[in-house]
Amino acid sequence: MHPQSTSKISSGKEPQSTSCLVNNYNYADYVCEAVESAIEQELAFDEIIVVDDGSIDDSVRRLRQRFSSHDNVMIIEKENGGQLSAFHRGVQESRGDLIFFLDADDRYNSRLNWMASTLFSKNRTIDFLSVGYEEFGETLPGNSSPQPSRDYGFTALSTIFDRRWVGNPTSCLSMRSKLVNRVLPYQDEDAWRIRADDVLVYGSSILGAHKYHLGEPLVEYRIHQNNGYAKQKIDTLTKLKHAIEVNRLISYYVEKSGYEIGLLGNLLPREFRTLERPTYSELRRYIHMCSRTGLPLRLRIDSIAIMLHHYLVERFKKKPFTSFVDLEFARPSLPITEKREATSSPACHQASGTEMRRTA
Repeated sequence: MHPQSTSKISSGKEPQSTSCLVNNYNYADYVCEAVESAIEQELAFDEIIVVDDGSIDDSVRRLRQRFSSHDNVMIIEKENGGQLSAFHRGVQESRGDLIFFLDADDRYNSRLNWMASTLFSKNRTIDFLSVGYEEFGETLPGNSSPQPSRDYGFTALSTIFDRRWVGNPTSCLSMRSKLVNRVLPYQDEDAWRIRADDVLVYGSSILGAHKYHLGEPLVEYRIHQNNGYAKQKIDTLTKLKHAIEVNRLISYYVEKSGYEIGLLGNLLPREFRTLERPTYSELRRYIHMCSRTGLPLRLRIDSIAIMLHHYLVERFKKKPFTSFVDLEFARPSLPITEKREATSSPACHQASGTEMRRTA
């Protein structure tokens, strides 16, 4: 383990404290690696909260054996209630200005907290950050879904009208605590025992979060036989049930926000203009949404013209996508640790349970 920088990122304002929330259910094989990756950050987390969701394996014993001496690691045991209930408990116990979410079978790159905290510090309007990931485990080494760093702006209307999902899997997400405390708690924990990142992603969009994606692969996303959404085909009935729950979820946050749906259509061009370098597919989707709003023909034509203009201006810009280098930060003078081997520590080697996971 290498030495850590404990100083918080500063931008001339109050420093931001950070909380890492690890949710675990029957992942005794992997959870110690996840916590270790949170500890081994170039910029240390102020607190690491591990919520064990009623595991019936020996996850808790291993966690306490390995991390009881760490002052900033809190291990919480609760009755089994699913992933969303674990989020709720972790957020309830957290004190950080920035909240990071980590699934127990994934791992962080050692630069994650430093890079994410710097971005949040230098861009005070950004509420929600997703980062890139690289797969490991039962997959080809280095397999990933690369996307460039990009400002996604505001995505409330595209989420409401088009069910747009703007984010990445749980372990790639971090949010300002003010936003987290608006998104959570959500009323129906039982509906989101798995795939609870949908609550974070959809809820934050509808509540007006400014979203940004950092393309660097700062998360190691484990592929194994028990993370079902990464390995298995989902049957039609399960897909239907999930779609119904998404509809309920979106309706809840729309009502919570007090939106008048009939008045939102004319705001589509404004939202589209917050999107950096929109793709042709995104332009088509916004035009399609605009055509379904019921606005007078003249207003629809004007809206489409505005969106087309933004698309063309952005696509033909000589400036590349916003990159992390543009943020002008001071990096901690610490060596980057080499990526850990895929094998886990001796304290974390035994059978784990099942839990379905969402892929990007």
